[in-house]
Amino acid sequence: MKQRVLVFSVDAMVYEDLQHLRSCRNTKKYFQNACGVWHIRSIYPTVTYPAHTTILTGCYPASHGVISNTHFTTGSTEYEWLWDAGNVKVPDVITAAKEQGYTTGAVFWPVTGNHKAVDYLIDEYWCPHEGETLLGGFANMGSSPEMLKIIEKNQHLLPNGGKLGRVALMDHPQIDHFLISCACDIIREYSPEFMLVHNGNIDDARHKYGVFNEEVLHGLDLVDLWIGQLMRALEDSGHLHDTDVIIVSDHGQMDLSRVIKPNVFFADAGLIQVDENGNLRDWTAFCCSNAMSAMVYLKDPANVQDYAKTYAVLQKMAAEGIYGFTTVYTKDETKAMGLDGAFSFIWKTAFPVQGHAISDRQQWHLKRHACFCSKVEQPVFVHHHHQLIVQ
Repeated sequence: MKQRVLVFSVDAMVYEDLQHLRSCRNTKKYFQNACGVWHIRSIYPTVTYPAHTTILTGCYPASHGVISNTHFTTGSTEYEWLWDAGNVKVPDVITAAKEQGYTTGAVFWPVTGNHKAVDYLIDEYWCPHEGETLLGGFANMGSSPEMLKIIEKNQHLLPNGGKLGRVALMDHPQIDHFLISCACDIIREYSPEFMLVHNGNIDDARHKYGVFNEEVLHGLDLVDLWIGQLMRALEDSGHLHDTDVIIVSDHGQMDLSRVIKPNVFFADAGLIQVDENGNLRDWTAFCCSNAMSAMVYLKDPANVQDYAKTYAVLQKMAAEGIYGFTTVYTKDETKAMGLDGAFSFIWKTAFPVQGHAISDRQQWHLKRHACFCSKVEQPVFVHHHHQLIVQ
């Protein structure tokens, strides 16, 4: 008989959260004797899509190719998220499980859209395109007719009356109630032997309210509710006792003190040109936010003069010591960190007391993700097995 696996990723949950979670009813019931890894070093960049791809592949971003949540663009990133599994350059554990004869499922796990090895798939996707429908959008991302029925069954749980787009659809915790209910239906009806589930309510709470506060504790109470729902779905399917249940997370966060907008400096240096309304007209260098760090792209990376001028602007900012960063890394230097891509430079925020966020737009959603993974609260790994007792 195959030993089954259910992986539940709670985005941005950290070690310190476990003290509260362990006091909650469902976690206490099902994970009282669980084992865990209490200190985990995430990858760089420490953001959701690269980290979740590393969880599945065991590779650094330089190898698997997912170096940010979105493709690089000088425009809106609304349509540029890396939803599709085709963005991953190496094999992953889902494919390995499928090759070994396991049935597989994934609900809202990042970068799994149209994954050929996932039998029961509901991708993390929010139907941003004009004219897109809920069922049509998920079908385009690889959901089968059976999964579309489950989506339709749980449609009443969607936030904002089922309006589509990232802001409307990805409204936490309502979207989490929807995706967990979908995952439970998949477990009860199809019992995949290798199952992945990802939710984002803790990440959302920390973005909105800070790292540690009552809103986050309330979010953890909801996580406990969803743990109970998933475990009862396993019980109903008859597979609680032959399923390894693993709770993981991807990154920590930091509270913010300032927001830095490097593209303003690039414009002052003549590296970005805008029209009289402030709209981008042309660019030589462009800084792309990657949470509390940034990637700098050159329009012509082979242009030696552009490279030198951009590097000089960044080094001058770093030397002044007031913009939240003190070191600029070239692409050759980032390879040693496990990061490679089409960018020319990266830079990370410093850590005096609080973090500095980097914005590449005039208005943006404040991001608190860690830039270097050893500097803030760490993600978690907790393992439950009915035969395992750890004192």
